[in-house]
Amino acid sequence: MSSARAERGVESSVDLALFLPASLVLDFVFAAHFWSLYTASDRLAQPRVQFLVASAWLSFVTLVPFAYVSQHTLQALTDISETTMVLTLVVQVAIITRDAVKQCKLASLRYFMRAAEVFTVTGTAVAVLSVADVCLTSAEATAISGWHVTVEAVNLAQQNAALAFIVTFRYFYIALSRGSLLAAIEKHPMSTSLYALLVTHEYPFIIARNVVSSNTQFSLKPLQGFYMRVLVLLCIWANARDHAASRARRRRPRTTPQASKNRHLSSVVPQSSALPSATRHRASPSGARRLSSAMSRQSLRKVYQLHSPVVAPQPTQSAMSAFMSSLAGAAESLPQ
Repeated sequence: MSSARAERGVESSVDLALFLPASLVLDFVFAAHFWSLYTASDRLAQPRVQFLVASAWLSFVTLVPFAYVSQHTLQALTDISETTMVLTLVVQVAIITRDAVKQCKLASLRYFMRAAEVFTVTGTAVAVLSVADVCLTSAEATAISGWHVTVEAVNLAQQNAALAFIVTFRYFYIALSRGSLLAAIEKHPMSTSLYALLVTHEYPFIIARNVVSSNTQFSLKPLQGFYMRVLVLLCIWANARDHAASRARRRRPRTTPQASKNRHLSSVVPQSSALPSATRHRASPSGARRLSSAMSRQSLRKVYQLHSPVVAPQPTQSAMSAFMSSLAGAAESLPQ
């Protein structure tokens, strides 16, 4: 009995000294990222954007009183923080799909838009259940048979399904906008690996929990929450880096012999006769379809870039420096 109490004391001290403060800082960076992203785009007046930003800040606010609450309340607040973080990403998918449907009338995009709305409703309902779990005291939660276990299981299932949906939508959208999914995966191996780790972030802890919990009372849940937040922010950083690299490639002039030949022809041939390919595309049905497909992909890329971090053309240094400066600013804002 005394050893179990000592292990629970060590667990609480490790949580309060390491994992929970670090998770609080990461939640602040997450919320500040979406606040700055949509403030810069002047879209805060839209209800869905307001809901997204509120969910992002709620994931930070719920962890603020971590040092002054009971273990039961702390666990429920942690569940709310993780649920609202995933809910923020789902709402962003809903906003992106609504913007994309206006540019490109595709049935598949409408299906993803409706699925995102469903996940938004279910995520909100799960967050409300977690708030009700916070309102119940530990004795009341124990009196209601299996209440806390049920809320935690529903929360976990909703998070896993929402994360799988987010990653599925991302690569579907990439394949739709770029024309090839395999080429996009081969082009961005780091972001692909990070998203794969995010979807499967819970499985290593399930295996470790079966080993650790059988011998001790030590909980891996705080470490799992910290690991999930790190992966979410790394995915955001990798996405920003990929967009910065793409912009830098588009701005860089081509130096291939074919590009030099094209520039020479464009300077010699009159401007009115320099666009025969577009005319041929419009003349034939297959050419019109190719031109329409290219225009659709370009419009989809523009929609996706509106919801991506704005960084400078130097991908690695600018994105990483912005990420680290956000971390430093968040750390300085915490009380000493």
